[in-house]
Amino acid sequence: MLRFVILLVVSPGTLETSTDFELFEFNNILASLERTYGNDWVKPTNKDGIILNGAIWDGKKVRLELIRMDFSKSYSNPKDYGFISGYINVYDKNLTTAMYASDY
Repeated sequence: MLRFVILLVVSPGTLETSTDFELFEFNNILASLERTYGNDWVKPTNKDGIILNGAIWDGKKVRLELIRMDFSKSYSNPKDYGFISGYINVYDKNLTTAMYASDY
């Protein structure tokens, strides 16, 4: 069985050359994911206040995250002021468990 982990950063390039991950782009991706995986998703927790929008599908075997963040609120990287980015993360729960359990 093929197992994989995908991390896709939505805003390509460096801070100087990239454009922000706009709300309409987030909504377009969210609509596509909802058509594929359904509307049974939850909002991520936002203790630090940097998450603008997000959706998490948490299935039995796979977890999919779509997150849009504003790094101007980041305490760890204040130099990224005004940089809005995001990511899509898909990972296999069994693979993740096996990786943590291994000696690797």
